[in-house]
Amino acid sequence: MSLQDPSPIQSSSQQALLDDSLIIDPSQAIDANDESLHPLTLTSFIPILEVLPGFVRDGQEYHIHGVITETDWDCLRKFSQRVEEFTLTDSSQTATGVKSTILPPAFIMMRLALVQKPGRSLMPSLRRLHIDSAQDSLPYFQLLISPTLQSIEASNIPDKKQPELGFCFSTLLHEVPHLQEIMLSRSKFPPQVLQTVPNFTHLHHLSLCDAMSAFSFDFLVQVGALPELESFELDTSFDTLYSSRSGCTTLPDTTIEALPNGAHISCTKTNSGSTIVQSNGAANDGTFVVAPGFHRLNKLRLTGNLIFLQEFLSLMGSPNLMHIELELLEGGPSTVSQPVSSNPLEETPPELRQTTKKKKKKMVSQPVSSDPFEVPSSDFGASLAAPPTFSQSQSQGRFDSKGPEVQVPLIPTDEPSIPIPPSDTEAVGPKVFTFACLIARVVLLWPVSLKRCTLNLEYYKAPPLLVPTLVLSKEAFVSLLSHRSIEYLEVKGWRLDCIEESLGSLDTSAPPPKLQSLHLPLDRELNPGISLSTLRHIANACPDLRSFQSRVEPLRNMLELKPPKPDSEVLSHALTKLTLHSISPPPDRQQLILVAHQIYSLFPNLEVIEPSSDEDVGQWRFIHDLVKMCQTSRKYDQYRTSVTPQTTPV
Repeated sequence: MSLQDPSPIQSSSQQALLDDSLIIDPSQAIDANDESLHPLTLTSFIPILEVLPGFVRDGQEYHIHGVITETDWDCLRKFSQRVEEFTLTDSSQTATGVKSTILPPAFIMMRLALVQKPGRSLMPSLRRLHIDSAQDSLPYFQLLISPTLQSIEASNIPDKKQPELGFCFSTLLHEVPHLQEIMLSRSKFPPQVLQTVPNFTHLHHLSLCDAMSAFSFDFLVQVGALPELESFELDTSFDTLYSSRSGCTTLPDTTIEALPNGAHISCTKTNSGSTIVQSNGAANDGTFVVAPGFHRLNKLRLTGNLIFLQEFLSLMGSPNLMHIELELLEGGPSTVSQPVSSNPLEETPPELRQTTKKKKKKMVSQPVSSDPFEVPSSDFGASLAAPPTFSQSQSQGRFDSKGPEVQVPLIPTDEPSIPIPPSDTEAVGPKVFTFACLIARVVLLWPVSLKRCTLNLEYYKAPPLLVPTLVLSKEAFVSLLSHRSIEYLEVKGWRLDCIEESLGSLDTSAPPPKLQSLHLPLDRELNPGISLSTLRHIANACPDLRSFQSRVEPLRNMLELKPPKPDSEVLSHALTKLTLHSISPPPDRQQLILVAHQIYSLFPNLEVIEPSSDEDVGQWRFIHDLVKMCQTSRKYDQYRTSVTPQTTPV
């Protein structure tokens, strides 16, 4: 887009698409030996300007002498059409760590714009644009607009430049309507920017990481309506305010809080193809008619409070989700959802803006409850001190509907019901129980397509300042372990109190799961550890496992290994990577030899034994060397059996 072009915004992209000189013929193969044809990635306009014969650089001063001829312009365009990736920023860091200015003065860029033909892009092959810490350089954004643009990433944008960025995105909406990827991070982008996002109807990937001060359920509905969205990442921070759906409990899961043990949520299809979800056994039975979104989503990553996670999963209409990562934020002000406003991206109310500047995890000054299901109390300290108990009247809380049926999107399913974990909600805690219900929903909705699942828990005050209190229930953990399609399962931050019992419950007689990677917490506060006998049970139950991480206590209930009998079955597992924590108490040399013997008997193909920290290197390096010695000896034996013995005369 030329700075002198007075034509309407839409005309430049239309004219650019008609200009054959801007289109690179894909049939023309690039000569690998011709560097002049290689695609370029630039972080400055300087390399482009250096093509001009009149360009002069004197230290940090830049000038263009003489006239820019048509031949000069053609040379510049031949060079600039190789640029496929560009970073718009004010300065870059050199190899010595010194930041250098890479921005030409405005008068040079203005002169460049004046000689540019209207409707022609300066970089007609640009695919990816990064905007990072752009302040003085942001006005040059207009020179980078190209109809070939597929991806744009913006981060660390100063607050005073946010309105200008909003106009840039409005221009993009008209000039590059087929944009496929938007990534916004490390800035609190204003509504002017965020409101344009759902209008890019050809988006395939959307990532919003710590990018909003406040958002609402309605904004999620708008994003869910994007017809081609395949990957979505929404990472909020502890100070992000989320407005839940107005005037109601938005999920059956919150009603689940009041269900008696053994209750179910039934899912039945209607003639129109939608699904009716009905609670059986609850005091207040309700029917929830579906209108799902995110139909093509196959990859999802969410970070936020429990209400947000619940309401988002209620919108999921994709039948083929493959990757899901859920990170629960616990203990900060984001654990309370604000009443919804008419504007899905309304700015944070003034009374809630008093925060500590430039800290991601900052505390809102207004006292708020730490529990999303509890009615706000005037005594903020008391509300944090003890979790609430759930009576029938409290289960609705401040989200009491008192209205007609609640419409909650959910995807159709052939399963008859979602089993509610038979745990005592008052003993386990409402958040633990509700998160277990979320996992039950995930297991039910994607029984075949789900391949990768990551669960994370992050506290506002990280341990050891705060002892981890939330436990991943045995029912939720086992349901993921026994899932028939998950290949990668990782749990971080959650306490696993029943890990031995959970892993030991895997059925070795049933068809084995497809689990290839199982990564569990290594901290003692989160994982009490498993014995080698449990490790053997995992190996028997999960034959496809290739990478395993956990806290292991090999000295617990260690059994002496005896040579196998000729007719006995010997385990030969294909695991190649084992990540373990230190052995406590520190074993002696003989015990280490026994541990190595046990590990080799389970995993003869092991390639890597990786300690969790530098402090553990000594123990596991010795065990690793012993395992490798066993493997080398085995190769010698295999070679001996393959060669006919020869008697050498003495």
